Amino acid sequence: MQSVVFNTCSKKVFLLSILSVICLNSSVLAQKNRYGMALSGSPGNYTLTNASKICPLIQGGCEALPADAFEVFPGYQPKLISKNDYAHCTTLKYTFKTYETHSLNLEVDIPKLTTGPHPFIIWVHGGGWSGGGTSAFLNQSTYLASRGIAGVRITYSLISRGGNFNQGMQELADAFSFVQAHATEWGLDMTRFGYAGGSAGTPLSSLAAMKHNGNGCKLYMGCNGIYDFQNNLAGAFGSGSSPYLADYPSRESRGVISAIKYIPENVENIPAVVVFHGTADFTISYLQSVALCDSVISKGGRAEKNIYDYYVHAFFNRGTSDMFEDVTLKMYAFAKSVFGMPDVSLPPSVETK
Repeated sequence: MQSVVFNTCSKKVFLLSILSVICLNSSVLAQKNRYGMALSGSPGNYTLTNASKICPLIQGGCEALPADAFEVFPGYQPKLISKNDYAHCTTLKYTFKTYETHSLNLEVDIPKLTTGPHPFIIWVHGGGWSGGGTSAFLNQSTYLASRGIAGVRITYSLISRGGNFNQGMQELADAFSFVQAHATEWGLDMTRFGYAGGSAGTPLSSLAAMKHNGNGCKLYMGCNGIYDFQNNLAGAFGSGSSPYLADYPSRESRGVISAIKYIPENVENIPAVVVFHGTADFTISYLQSVALCDSVISKGGRAEKNIYDYYVHAFFNRGTSDMFEDVTLKMYAFAKSVFGMPDVSLPPSVETK
């Protein structure tokens, strides 16, 4: 299959007309605070749009929230990460599976500064099984790839295309087989890889990671994840019915698709786990992440819990809250440690007009 190569740090071109529309409508766009919570009202008089869902999750209620919870987050302002941090990898685009109605794509971020074979991470997007694509973890993947850890950002069939959980797991397996077939070409190390997922992508990616039962899978990273469809289901996602879970209509039937049930018994086969979750996440309870880590630790495995007070769902995305850099840097540090990677010094940025 032909691949398309493009520079991940090329300058974006914005249409002036689009910018003007955004500016004209900025007053009606949803405002958010630094924790990712939506705000309603006006400056000096903001309230939480989802107060009825958030307040019960806060110890002491919303009265206990910090004052900045009622202030608008101005947007992502780079502090520790610059464009140069994403620039040192080559991205290839492929189609790995084709149906009559649609195709599934993946994008591979291959390090430029280090010599392969490279450890790699398969990134699985969220979106409620109704949206999302390969751009979901673009920033995180290219940041790590610029430092020697390759990334494979994949897609799977959404509900609108008739997708379901069993099919999604098969598609992850198909993507993995595609990676295996191209590993030598891309310079990937099939003895050192892992999975990462966000939101709806976490049950798929975590189950795939645990079911590898070792065999090269060393790592799992999850953001706002659900790992047990039978317990800790206070959130809005994963507890009720969904076309994606049509083969598993009841809570009792969903144990077989819960990653927490498949943590390997042999401690050497348990992937190291790191999770990121906010305590005010009313979509998926942060207790899901706590339970996964506690279960891994109880079996002798390595797990790291990054629980963020007051943050809501999807806070790890760039621009959604003020924690994008913190999560990205911790992801890299954890993966670097697990894969035994050396420090990589980036060349200075070359700015062109």
